[in-house]
Amino acid sequence: MNTIIDALNWRYATKKFDTNKKLSQNDLDILFESMRLTPSAFGLQPWKFIHVQNPETRVALQENSRGQPQITEASDLVVIAVKNNMQESDVDEYIQDMIETRKVDLENIPEDFKNTDKLVEYKNMMINTISSKTQEQLKWRNQKQAYIVLWFLLSTCAQMWIDACPMEWFDPEKYNEILWLHDLGLSATVVVTLGYRSSEDKYSDLKKVRFAKEKLIIQK
Repeated sequence: MNTIIDALNWRYATKKFDTNKKLSQNDLDILFESMRLTPSAFGLQPWKFIHVQNPETRVALQENSRGQPQITEASDLVVIAVKNNMQESDVDEYIQDMIETRKVDLENIPEDFKNTDKLVEYKNMMINTISSKTQEQLKWRNQKQAYIVLWFLLSTCAQMWIDACPMEWFDPEKYNEILWLHDLGLSATVVVTLGYRSSEDKYSDLKKVRFAKEKLIIQK
């Protein structure tokens, strides 16, 4: 039986993908759902996931990714992009989604509904927090959260025996330009290639190198 530890020992940052093997739409749906379920600060989900399928676009991105072959050889390419800024409208959108998801009608609140005041307080707290930060601080915070998405995606891939390679060695500004992300108020933060390892990938059978837990865990 596959356990999470078995899966994490099996996975590695795949360097060479099998170009003849493609992910099914069902598998992609599961992977994107795992990304969608990622937790975020205040629940605001300050990101978009760009699924790059156009071959010509992927060639252009590879040219701005130090020529790394995974960009074009992998079955699928996902760019995790974050919002450059956060505004009151982002909070309004989230609160509205919460109202619709949890079936709360703020115009006609049942007498026994006790959480309305708390919802308003929560909204105001989020707005106050955002307004107290600079755009640079908010973007930095959003970029940090992108790596929570990355963890959800990589762990889900491992449990499904799907290979993945997280990548930072790319030119974010060129990615933003090629994918028109600035027009959407977004910045490319991390790239993930997805697919199945090639039998020719010499790294696939190497033993994983990690420090012993005695070196890593500090008991207090």
